Amino acid sequence: MVRIIPMASTIRPSLSSLKLPLLRFALSPHSPPRRLSMMHLGSAVPQSQFFGLKAAKLLRGEGNSMAMAAAGNAAQASTAATQENVLEWVKKDKRRMLHVVYRVGDLDRTIKFYTECLGMKLLRKRDIPEERYTNAFLGYGPEDSHFVIELTYNYGVDKYDIGTGFGHFGIAVEDVAKTVELIKAKGGKVTREPGPVKGGTTVIAFVEDFDGYKFELLERGPTPEPLCQVMLRVGDLDRSIKFYEKAFGMELLRKRDNPEYKYTIAMMGYGPEDKNVVLELTYNYGVTEYEKGNAYAQIAIGTDDVYKTAEAIKLAGGKITREPGPLPGISTKITACLDPDGWKAIGQDLEEEDPRLKVLKKEWFEDKDCLDIGCNSGIITIQIAKKFECRSILGIDIDSNRIEDSYWHLKKFVKLESARKTHAKSSKLEVAESANSPEQSVTASSNEETKGISRDCSPSMKRDLCDIVSFRQENFVQSRHPREKQYDTILCLSVTKWVHLNWGDDGLIALFSKIWGLLLPGGILVLEPQPWKSYQNNRQVSETTAINYKNIIFHPECFREILLDKLIEVVLLKEEIEEANQEASLLLSKINRRKNDLRKLEERIKKKKRQIGGRRGRRARSLLKLQIEEAKSEINLKENDFDEVQVRIGKMNRRLVQGRTKLCRQLRSVESIRVNNVVELIEIVNLKDEDCLDAEVVKVKVSEGVDDSIRCEIVQEATANKIKIVD
Repeated sequence: MVRIIPMASTIRPSLSSLKLPLLRFALSPHSPPRRLSMMHLGSAVPQSQFFGLKAAKLLRGEGNSMAMAAAGNAAQASTAATQENVLEWVKKDKRRMLHVVYRVGDLDRTIKFYTECLGMKLLRKRDIPEERYTNAFLGYGPEDSHFVIELTYNYGVDKYDIGTGFGHFGIAVEDVAKTVELIKAKGGKVTREPGPVKGGTTVIAFVEDFDGYKFELLERGPTPEPLCQVMLRVGDLDRSIKFYEKAFGMELLRKRDNPEYKYTIAMMGYGPEDKNVVLELTYNYGVTEYEKGNAYAQIAIGTDDVYKTAEAIKLAGGKITREPGPLPGISTKITACLDPDGWKAIGQDLEEEDPRLKVLKKEWFEDKDCLDIGCNSGIITIQIAKKFECRSILGIDIDSNRIEDSYWHLKKFVKLESARKTHAKSSKLEVAESANSPEQSVTASSNEETKGISRDCSPSMKRDLCDIVSFRQENFVQSRHPREKQYDTILCLSVTKWVHLNWGDDGLIALFSKIWGLLLPGGILVLEPQPWKSYQNNRQVSETTAINYKNIIFHPECFREILLDKLIEVVLLKEEIEEANQEASLLLSKINRRKNDLRKLEERIKKKKRQIGGRRGRRARSLLKLQIEEAKSEINLKENDFDEVQVRIGKMNRRLVQGRTKLCRQLRSVESIRVNNVVELIEIVNLKDEDCLDAEVVKVKVSEGVDDSIRCEIVQEATANKIKIVD
């Protein structure tokens, strides 16, 4: 059976703009049955009616018409909570500050300064050429447990305006003086020498990076969060405190007024300053507005529910700039807002599971070999392996940076799983010891635990996740995937749009055909197409996508017809068009050969006439007559060739017209089909009179509708060979 289930469209693979030539496919009508799960159709088709049989009738699947919209609506339903419930929920929500984002003019230079002078580590780096930017994540520990910096470099932009509102970042170090000396040795700029803070004893110093961002170095002992402060200036401190308390559930850790220096500060956060990152809000007496500039971007805060967070932000007086929902390209859900002073903050969902997993079924993946085409950052690939216990799953993506991200996420998942198991075992041993159990009881308990694991887990769960999941950089449309390797289940989630825009209809058919060839008998394709509206929004990504967008015939709503019924017919028609193209290209060569033959015959006749004028004789006349008869016979043969060519071209034209009509009938809404680079409308005007030899003219009519480039080629070829073009 064919499982067809609706899903949301979120993932966008990176595809380069390359031209795909017309392809030949050989799909055997005796291919073993496969199954497809299409994420937008909600129906089932019998295997006997799959791929190429016109009589397919869609049957309603048993409870399989699960709309992804339902999952989204269920999540959004939480926004209807009352004001009291939302504000109470904010206090209980598990939150932490995740990362801060800002822009730099020279990414490599900044990375070098932060790693060599400030002691940070480069956690990961990725380039997004289609959107013309690169970003890098740096910090003092893994992203899943530490506050980190996300640097963004936009192609061609080497300078930004920091403005007057942004203050500084705070870094805790064990020896401020030693750190400052190192920074000086590396050519860094020190704006305040080490010394105690005004009115206190804490030793601090200020340094500045090459883009003008200030860092406050605070002398502290070992701390789990060295990147410990983000300072922003605000126009109304009490208003800002209330906003961050209500909208993001922060605590006011301390507030200090300095009338001597005319400013007040408030430390906001989710735990003690010495162990957590804090947001330092500064109010300068009498200043209510600041220039934000375009350098500092935002701070991201983790939450259990972005929908409730968005509601809390609205209730606290913030402005939502991005409604809650998943990000394109990854499963993470976010909401974005501006605080009362215009500082941007992001609420990022800490939920690990991709919502699409809720509509996938375990039997599609359990103990099966799977392929994920366009895996992006690998998160859903890993989650499928973990949740549904695949035998193996390979994720492929055209972007090598996404593959690096995928392996980074895989290591993160493995590390978290290992820590969870270690913690669970330690807890059980502690319970046993606290109960003063004898050694054999502990052993028995351990044995029972082992038996429980063996009973509850499949063989794939006993293996390491790294043995199950793998990733590979590959252009699936153009690569030669080894046919000896086939899969029980193939996923193609939010990929079709980018294949379609970059390679047109030919690329889409190539994608579907290669998937078909890689599926085992009885295999399943889980397909999540993107709506046509998203094509419109992304058609200007490159010149190639803009051109392909205009020429696309197969809209997403036609994918069902292509996959379940019409693919073989379409592929065969493509073969016929390609064959017609080759046949038509040979036509000009045949005309040239014909012209050369006629010229040679004329030269032979003239030569024989000169021979007759010089020598008279019976034998010579007999030879001449014989050669003239041979020449006439050859001419007749060539004329017959012309007739044959004319008949073939006529058949070719009729075949193309029939093919055009066939596709129009299949797609109904399409009025005409462009067949580029095919000379399909050439008619030979066959002249049988003897003037053809003397005038050295072959007349060719090029009908309307031929591509301009092809028409130009024909005219040039005809002019070079003295062939007349009849309008």
